[in-house]
Amino acid sequence: MPPHITQKLIAILLTTALAACAGAPKLDETSEVAINQLYQRVQQQDPAAFKELTQQAEQGDALAQDRLGLAYAQGKSVAQDYAQAQQWLKRAAAQGYSWAAFRLGFLYEEGMGGERDVAQARDWYQRAAELGNDSAAYNLAQLYMVGEEA
Repeated sequence: MPPHITQKLIAILLTTALAACAGAPKLDETSEVAINQLYQRVQQQDPAAFKELTQQAEQGDALAQDRLGLAYAQGKSVAQDYAQAQQWLKRAAAQGYSWAAFRLGFLYEEGMGGERDVAQARDWYQRAAELGNDSAAYNLAQLYMVGEEA
Protein backbone atom coordinates (compact mmCIF):
# COMPACT_ATOMS: atom_id res chain seq x y z
CA MET A 1 0.00 0.00 0.00
CA PRO A 2 1.43 3.45 -0.92
CA PRO A 3 2.71 5.48 2.08
CA HIS A 4 0.27 8.37 1.51
CA ILE A 5 -2.68 5.95 1.76
CA THR A 6 -1.24 4.36 4.92
CA GLN A 7 -0.83 7.80 6.48
CA LYS A 8 -4.41 8.73 5.62
CA LEU A 9 -5.74 5.50 7.12
CA ILE A 10 -3.76 6.07 10.33
CA ALA A 11 -5.10 9.64 10.53
CA ILE A 12 -8.67 8.38 10.08
CA LEU A 13 -8.28 5.81 12.83
CA LEU A 14 -6.71 8.30 15.23
CA THR A 15 -9.36 10.92 14.55
CA THR A 16 -12.14 8.41 15.18
CA ALA A 17 -10.53 7.12 18.35
CA LEU A 18 -10.07 10.64 19.73
CA ALA A 19 -13.65 11.61 18.90
CA ALA A 20 -14.98 8.46 20.55
CA CYS A 21 -13.01 9.28 23.70
CA ALA A 22 -14.42 12.81 23.73
CA GLY A 23 -17.92 11.39 23.55
CA ALA A 24 -20.69 12.11 21.10
CA PRO A 25 -23.48 14.50 22.03
CA LYS A 26 -25.97 12.70 24.23
CA LEU A 27 -29.61 12.58 23.23
CA ASP A 28 -32.35 12.79 25.80
CA GLU A 29 -33.34 9.13 26.36
CA THR A 30 -37.07 9.87 26.62
CA SER A 31 -36.98 11.88 23.41
CA GLU A 32 -34.86 9.22 21.68
CA VAL A 33 -37.37 6.48 22.53
CA ALA A 34 -40.30 8.64 21.43
CA ILE A 35 -38.66 9.58 18.12
CA ASN A 36 -37.72 5.97 17.40
CA GLN A 37 -41.29 4.86 18.12
CA LEU A 38 -42.58 7.53 15.74
CA TYR A 39 -40.12 6.38 13.11
CA GLN A 40 -41.31 2.78 13.49
CA ARG A 41 -44.85 3.97 12.82
CA VAL A 42 -43.61 5.95 9.81
CA GLN A 43 -42.07 2.70 8.53
CA GLN A 44 -45.56 1.20 8.74
CA GLN A 45 -46.91 4.01 6.51
CA ASP A 46 -48.68 5.91 9.33
CA PRO A 47 -49.41 9.45 8.04
CA ALA A 48 -50.10 10.81 11.54
CA ALA A 49 -46.69 9.60 12.71
CA PHE A 50 -45.04 11.18 9.67
CA LYS A 51 -46.71 14.51 10.46
CA GLU A 52 -45.60 14.33 14.10
CA LEU A 53 -42.05 13.36 13.12
CA THR A 54 -41.95 16.32 10.73
CA GLN A 55 -43.06 18.66 13.52
CA GLN A 56 -40.32 17.36 15.80
CA ALA A 57 -37.75 17.80 13.02
CA GLU A 58 -38.94 21.35 12.32
CA GLN A 59 -38.50 22.13 16.03
CA GLY A 60 -34.82 21.25 15.68
CA ASP A 61 -34.62 17.72 17.08
CA ALA A 62 -31.52 16.20 15.41
CA LEU A 63 -32.72 12.61 15.77
CA ALA A 64 -36.12 13.52 14.28
CA GLN A 65 -34.33 15.28 11.41
CA ASP A 66 -32.22 12.16 10.81
CA ARG A 67 -35.22 9.84 10.86
CA LEU A 68 -37.22 12.17 8.62
CA GLY A 69 -34.31 12.15 6.17
CA LEU A 70 -34.39 8.36 6.25
CA ALA A 71 -38.15 8.35 5.63
CA TYR A 72 -37.67 10.51 2.53
CA ALA A 73 -34.75 8.39 1.31
CA GLN A 74 -36.74 5.18 1.76
CA GLY A 75 -40.11 6.52 0.59
CA LYS A 76 -41.86 5.60 3.85
CA SER A 77 -45.15 7.46 4.48
CA VAL A 78 -44.06 9.90 1.77
CA ALA A 79 -42.88 9.77 -1.84
CA GLN A 80 -39.18 8.99 -2.10
CA ASP A 81 -37.31 12.29 -2.38
CA TYR A 82 -33.52 12.31 -2.07
CA ALA A 83 -33.32 16.12 -2.13
CA GLN A 84 -35.57 16.28 0.95
CA ALA A 85 -33.61 13.43 2.52
CA GLN A 86 -30.37 15.35 2.06
CA GLN A 87 -31.90 18.55 3.43
CA TRP A 88 -33.01 16.88 6.67
CA LEU A 89 -29.84 14.86 7.07
CA LYS A 90 -27.71 17.99 6.61
CA ARG A 91 -29.68 19.74 9.35
CA ALA A 92 -29.09 16.84 11.73
CA ALA A 93 -25.40 16.59 10.78
CA ALA A 94 -24.98 20.33 11.42
CA GLN A 95 -26.01 19.61 15.01
CA GLY A 96 -23.29 16.99 15.34
CA TYR A 97 -25.42 13.89 14.76
CA SER A 98 -22.84 11.54 13.26
CA TRP A 99 -25.27 9.04 11.76
CA ALA A 100 -26.82 11.77 9.62
CA ALA A 101 -23.36 12.66 8.26
CA PHE A 102 -22.71 8.96 7.66
CA ARG A 103 -26.00 8.58 5.78
CA LEU A 104 -25.16 11.60 3.61
CA GLY A 105 -21.84 10.00 2.75
CA PHE A 106 -23.64 6.83 1.75
CA LEU A 107 -26.16 8.69 -0.44
CA TYR A 108 -23.34 10.44 -2.29
CA GLU A 109 -21.21 7.30 -2.56
CA GLU A 110 -24.07 5.32 -4.06
CA GLY A 111 -25.34 8.15 -6.27
CA MET A 112 -28.77 8.08 -4.66
CA GLY A 113 -30.61 11.13 -5.91
CA GLY A 114 -28.04 12.15 -8.49
CA GLU A 115 -24.61 11.45 -9.83
CA ARG A 116 -22.23 9.42 -7.69
CA ASP A 117 -19.93 11.92 -5.95
CA VAL A 118 -16.99 10.26 -4.20
CA ALA A 119 -15.53 13.59 -3.07
CA GLN A 120 -18.79 14.50 -1.29
CA ALA A 121 -19.05 10.99 0.16
CA ARG A 122 -15.51 11.26 1.46
CA ASP A 123 -16.20 14.65 3.05
CA TRP A 124 -19.35 13.44 4.82
CA TYR A 125 -17.70 10.24 5.99
CA GLN A 126 -14.80 12.33 7.30
CA ARG A 127 -17.19 14.57 9.26
CA ALA A 128 -18.98 11.56 10.71
CA ALA A 129 -15.69 9.88 11.60
CA GLU A 130 -14.55 13.04 13.37
CA LEU A 131 -17.77 12.81 15.40
CA GLY A 132 -16.76 9.28 16.43
CA ASN A 133 -18.77 7.21 13.95
CA ASP A 134 -16.84 3.96 13.39
CA SER A 135 -18.94 2.97 10.37
CA ALA A 136 -18.03 6.21 8.63
CA ALA A 137 -14.35 5.69 9.43
CA TYR A 138 -14.57 2.22 7.91
CA ASN A 139 -16.28 3.47 4.73
CA LEU A 140 -13.79 6.31 4.45
CA ALA A 141 -10.88 3.90 4.79
CA GLN A 142 -12.47 1.68 2.12
CA LEU A 143 -12.61 4.62 -0.29
CA TYR A 144 -8.91 5.23 0.24
CA MET A 145 -8.00 1.56 0.03
CA VAL A 146 -9.69 1.07 -3.35
CA GLY A 147 -8.19 4.30 -4.62
CA GLU A 148 -11.34 6.42 -4.65
CA GLU A 149 -9.89 9.40 -2.89
CA ALA A 150 -11.14 12.03 -5.34
